[in-house]
Amino acid sequence: MPAQSSNAVQLQQCQHCEAPEGPASFEEFSTWPKAIVQKLFARGDGNDDVRLNRVRSLCAGGLQVYSDYSGMAGEYEFLFQLGEALSPKVNFTVMHRRFCDISRVSQFILKQIAQTEVDDEPCVMCDINSRLPKHALSWLDAAMPSPEDSAESSAASYRSMERYLMENRHTIFPNATTDWCVVHNRRCSLFPESCQPDDDQLQPLVMNFAGTTCRGWSSAGKSRHFSDPSERPHAVWVTERRYRAEELQEALFFSECTPRYPVEVTVREKLQKPLEESHRVLSVILEPSMLGWPVRRKRMFSAGLSRAQVAWLGPDNGDDILSDFLDFFKVSMKVDGGIFLVCTDEDVSVEERKMARARGHGFATSGAKLEKHQYLAPGQLVRLENYEKIYAETGMTDQSFFADLDQNVTGASTAGSMIPSLLTHGTKYALHAGRVVCPDELYVSHGYNVVPLPKNSAAKSCRIKSFLKQMPTNQRLHLLGNAWHLPVVSAWCLYVLSHCVWVNRNMTVQPERSLLRKGGSRLCELDWDQSPEKKRKETADDNQ
Repeated sequence: MPAQSSNAVQLQQCQHCEAPEGPASFEEFSTWPKAIVQKLFARGDGNDDVRLNRVRSLCAGGLQVYSDYSGMAGEYEFLFQLGEALSPKVNFTVMHRRFCDISRVSQFILKQIAQTEVDDEPCVMCDINSRLPKHALSWLDAAMPSPEDSAESSAASYRSMERYLMENRHTIFPNATTDWCVVHNRRCSLFPESCQPDDDQLQPLVMNFAGTTCRGWSSAGKSRHFSDPSERPHAVWVTERRYRAEELQEALFFSECTPRYPVEVTVREKLQKPLEESHRVLSVILEPSMLGWPVRRKRMFSAGLSRAQVAWLGPDNGDDILSDFLDFFKVSMKVDGGIFLVCTDEDVSVEERKMARARGHGFATSGAKLEKHQYLAPGQLVRLENYEKIYAETGMTDQSFFADLDQNVTGASTAGSMIPSLLTHGTKYALHAGRVVCPDELYVSHGYNVVPLPKNSAAKSCRIKSFLKQMPTNQRLHLLGNAWHLPVVSAWCLYVLSHCVWVNRNMTVQPERSLLRKGGSRLCELDWDQSPEKKRKETADDNQ
């Protein structure tokens, strides 16, 4: 994958570049939305107002948000946090219209979120496949590979599904308008009519968010790649994106997946090739450490811009986009993962006793501190001993040291001073502190403010923390293992929005060319022809 390799080289180079200091206190980590907004709109490079007004224009008609592969709806939390940080500079009104996830664990928290939105209760659907009309479902069912088929044969079957959906999208998707909603217990609209311009003819920004499944591209899914069953719902999702862009019903989509996800040129592309006529697809590989967060979670982030509705004014290729993104957000990492160990001794004791009871021990919810063998399984104790040897060998016992006791020393989760990569299960242990890492602390390390905040804190509490408290630890870890790192995805989303403008379709039949030539964008409170960038250029020309 040449482009991904290039991104990786760029990342390595940037990691050695000098960068401003990153967050160093718990308050600074908790107020990450404010930091993101400042880095884009208070940079002091003369273009802060230009970027801000692009976002104002895009968001003037409100945001209409849909998501697939929703998980625990990371967009619900990070768009709220960004909206608070942008207020009052931007009218950042967000309406979440629909979620969709096949996992019952996800459906529980999605229903809780939906029932919280009193003004306009979002829908929760269960399966991307089930939104298709019966004739399309029958065709896809008949094309499913058998368990005995080779990887090559299975991949060919899934390619035929995508080809069928693409070739017939204008007859299939006009009828794919409703699906069963587990909130309202009826078939509800997948894309409500409220996504039309308002009374002032301000176009809403319609966006789709998707944490597309990475099972086929990970070791957990045996790296089946294009022969994995997840190819079928992905074909439905990507074809729907193309159809909705062609019908001027959706301006943007954002997706996230494993870095192995083949966005760029490969044997068969996942996004760019099927969407090349309808979208401009941007992609970068990012990780929390770039933003100064001592957390391991390298992911591929993509954005699809409808060519008919939105024009991209940022760098042209992936490497330049990554470099430009890092110019805004790259900071040095000032602290290690110990900054997130904020739970009290009592909280830790409660968590250890939960673990002990899960192993069949009848301990009360409080009491004397337990011994490790009472709440850790035998295999975890063996791994802990191995990690303790490594920790001692480092000679850096004054630093934090974390390990996943469900992973061997050479496993998928790297031990060290940073919070290890989260899987959908696992027991994170802080060797320097001699205790387990509580779920709340893992959530905090991913940008979810689920712990009590000081009275004088400028941070905003996580909106879903009360729902999470109702769930067992294993379900909470399952959700977080599939979730986004909120500061990273927020920075990526706002970076993209600040480099986009609406296409003015009244100017020319070639809107992108018109934009580049005449600045044909609809900007709120700032006309592009009178932007600071152009004024400075005209002043410089006059002085020559």
